[in-house]
Amino acid sequence: LYAQNMESKAEQGRLLGQQYLAINKAVGNYMVTHYAALEKLPVGCSQPSFAVGTAPWRDTSLDCGLTITSTVNMANGLQPTVAELIAAGFLEKARVGGGSSVGVPTLPMDSTVQEIGFSTGVAATSVARLFINIDRVCLATHTANPGSVSLPQAPGASGCPALTTTSLTSLIFNTQPYTFSTQASFGFANRMGSLWSEIGADAAMSNMTTGGELKGANFQITNPVRKSATNTGVGGIVAVRNGYGAAYANNHARVDGSNPPTADWSFANNSINDVNKLTAQTVDAQTVVAKLVDAEVLKLGDRTEGAACDATKENVSFGAGTILMCTSNKWTPLSAKGTVNGLDYYEFVLNKYSGQGMTLDRTRCPKSGCLEGYSFQSSQNYFSTSFKKDEWLPVLVRFQDDPNGLNGLTQSDYGFQVDGLGNYIFMFNSGAGALSQLFNTGVANIVVRFYRINP
Repeated sequence: LYAQNMESKAEQGRLLGQQYLAINKAVGNYMVTHYAALEKLPVGCSQPSFAVGTAPWRDTSLDCGLTITSTVNMANGLQPTVAELIAAGFLEKARVGGGSSVGVPTLPMDSTVQEIGFSTGVAATSVARLFINIDRVCLATHTANPGSVSLPQAPGASGCPALTTTSLTSLIFNTQPYTFSTQASFGFANRMGSLWSEIGADAAMSNMTTGGELKGANFQITNPVRKSATNTGVGGIVAVRNGYGAAYANNHARVDGSNPPTADWSFANNSINDVNKLTAQTVDAQTVVAKLVDAEVLKLGDRTEGAACDATKENVSFGAGTILMCTSNKWTPLSAKGTVNGLDYYEFVLNKYSGQGMTLDRTRCPKSGCLEGYSFQSSQNYFSTSFKKDEWLPVLVRFQDDPNGLNGLTQSDYGFQVDGLGNYIFMFNSGAGALSQLFNTGVANIVVRFYRINP
């Protein structure tokens, strides 16, 4: 019989814990849904008015009402009743067990607390029930304290100050203390232990014998039910917190950044504006419009040469080891095989002045460096290179000479030939066969380029 009695009392605590949790969840959804209206209500609407002795004065002239629908209204939006939450659709009456009216604890309670009526302002013995009080906390934004973390602060008479963000908190507690007697201490402990376990991490309680503030597993909250003579918390008050700082609210990201997302977000095609700096491991976007792009590494998308493309959305990609350009709605190699790279070439200049021998200058090398070999002697009628005919394209950029040389001879044979090794040779033979005869007194200037052929 003793064991059954202990189990029965534990079950009473569990059922009451379920009431706390059901109401707490409803209050959480209520705060999220009507946050914009709740944070504008007067601060005084959150004032609790419970005490053993003389209950504290409250201002009954405040406009604390909140309209939910044309037929549902909260008399005080920051202190909604369980019945109002049911009427507004936030709480299902059938889900709250315990065998009693919804919001009325099933455990024995004393009748010692006085309460000031919200609308009447008259003190009377408080009706034993679970009471809901919603308050706000002011969180400093990054604009107020850049790069720093500021502690939450209580609102002033006019609400939260500028450069802070208003966050809501709530507390659900019993208006009359749960009855405790030394003769039934084990049964009481079973009830409270099961109640505490059922509520979980957001449960808080005042000491049964000494009273004081509400203490949780790792937090403390001001006891809303107090002794007016000593201004100390009344014992036997059990509460559950919600909103900012509560474990239940940790499934919500907070605007001050103190509780970041823990999973992917979808913004349902809505925009994110006014981001000063975006830091990301990966950016996967259909379109990126930027005035400046500074990237240490840039990876182009893989495409297939000849495949269709949309020039209004894409213009550069990568495929088959080369850069592709979207040209005429088709992916085309930037440097197609066999074409000439107009930026990758060597330039040689041959000069002959009257009375002097021929000279050769290398005036330009590509970015790869001046690595190509060549040989030249002014006494010969050619200069040789190591440029292969299938790798380089020779171009005679300019040829100019003075035809009034020795014996009036002019150049009769000049141009590119290929030697037995497949290398280009630029010939400048004359009709007389000797370079000295051709350019003995005349002037000549020849510019030759070798352009790299794309493999």
